Amino acid sequence: MKKIGFLASLVFLGIELCAQHLDRFVFGVGGGILSENQWEIQTTIGQGGLAGVVTGSSFRLSVGYQQASPSTATSTKLVEAEWSMTIFPNPCLDHFTLYLHTERSGTIQLALVDASGRLGGVTAPAELVVGDNELRVSMAGVPAGIYVLETLIRLPDGQVSRTSLPVICLH
Repeated sequence: MKKIGFLASLVFLGIELCAQHLDRFVFGVGGGILSENQWEIQTTIGQGGLAGVVTGSSFRLSVGYQQASPSTATSTKLVEAEWSMTIFPNPCLDHFTLYLHTERSGTIQLALVDASGRLGGVTAPAELVVGDNELRVSMAGVPAGIYVLETLIRLPDGQVSRTSLPVICLH
């Protein structure tokens, strides 16, 4: 698909939540309009080049040293996981729902980080069941802007997994 216009591009510091401490990393995001009815957000996280592309409501992670794009994402290796996550609606107004399908039980904790790296809020850990899970997240009182939703998943065997998803708040 041919890009018709370009919306925004920025780089800012984010914060990754760890059990013991906070680590800083670089997070870059850009966006564009692919057609009249479809938009795209591209992300690059850290020096390792973890990249993601959000097109409509789908998200895919890839490993590489370049920012993901329709031309480069197909040549990068996809990160395989035992779960899939989708945020809807995104962009959102007063809330969004994180839809998560998992093959293992565990707990999930969410943190919202703004463009200047400030922590906008953290949820209490929620239980994940095998199969489909839905977590509704209120954006009441959150200013309009681009945010990073950090997910921290803890499995019963002690494994921990972190994922970052972009969230756009329009109100």
